[in-house]
Amino acid sequence: MPELNLTLCCIVTSLIASAVTIAPADKVVFSFPEFPYKETGKNEMAFHEYESACEQSPSCSQLASISRVRCVRECVSPSCYSEIYQSDQA
Repeated sequence: MPELNLTLCCIVTSLIASAVTIAPADKVVFSFPEFPYKETGKNEMAFHEYESACEQSPSCSQLASISRVRCVRECVSPSCYSEIYQSDQA
């Protein structure tokens, strides 16, 4: 299970790193922790199962926009969410 959490952290980190767009005048440098990750069909399937279950959970399904994204990320891996995103809450 710890390997899965590290895998999920890496996936979530990759997703958010590729999704962040910042205006050149407001350039911010993010320093994301790196986690070992081997991209396999099994790992991808496990992540999508966790993500789907979290999206459908009562606590996340009622939310919209960025609140829902945050909820799903925290649901998928609370420890990873805390390590990566908790200090950067807007």
